[in-house]
This record gives sequence, C-alpha cells and structure tokens, in this order.
Amino acid sequence: MILQVFYRSDVVRPGRKEPHSVVHAGDTERLVVSGLIGVRPEGVLETGMRAQMERAWSNLLETVDSAGFDKDHLLRITAYVTEPGRIQLFREISERMLDGHGCPCSYRQVSGLGIPSILFELEAEAVRRITDDATRASTAAPVETENAEP
Repeated sequence: MILQVFYRSDVVRPGRKEPHSVVHAGDTERLVVSGLIGVRPEGVLETGMRAQMERAWSNLLETVDSAGFDKDHLLRITAYVTEPGRIQLFREISERMLDGHGCPCSYRQVSGLGIPSILFELEAEAVRRITDDATRASTAAPVETENAEP
C-alpha cells in the first residue's frame, strides 16, 4: 500500500482506528473531496442527524469510487457536526462505512453550516499509487451534472 501509518505509544490515540499520522510518497494521484452533505441524488436533504451522516458517508464513498479510488485510499477525513454530543454516532457510522480502514480524522462541532437544515458535512482526501492500469482518475474526462455550477 502507498501509505505508511504511524501510531505513537506516548501520545493518546485520537480514536479507535485513526492513526496519529500518515505518510504518502512516490508516484501518486491525490483526490480532494469538497464538503459533502446528506442529500439524496434527487436533491432532497435527509431528515435527522443519523440519516444525514449515513447519506454523506455514502456520497463520499460514491464520489471516491467515481474518481477511480476506494475507501482504502482515504488519507484524511474532516467531519463538521452542528449538534453537540454526536461523536459516538459519528464513530459508529464511520467505522461501519470504512469497514476497518483507519485514517486520520478530525471531528469538529460547529455552530452551523451553509444552510440551517444541514446538520453534517464531510471533507476528505485520498491518495493512490499511479500504475499503468490505475490511471483512470488522471485520464478520465470530467463528469458534469445537470445542476453543476461554473
């Protein structure tokens, strides 16, 4: 794998599966995923924190996959949550969605996001080694959607 993961014994772990740091090097492609929220493909925002978290995670994994990456390429995740006391729910859902993959993750409780009904948002970065048969992301044409903005 392209990642070298570090867990320090003299520093408290940030979470059950998250390493303290990750190094990546070599011939790699980097994917930066902007904030994804719990909205369905038809544009309807899910109701409630659990539903928004689960949909945002699904949206993240689908976005990563569409670029030719997978969950094991995730290098960093940042979560923004607007309701206090939701870290256990976040851990439960993220551990299920990541299925054993650990990467550095920041959980940030904020007073609000762009629209008051949005309760949760995820950002991520992924990296993978470039190989002859793994160049899909760098050679694929950008995908445009009906509601894409310039």
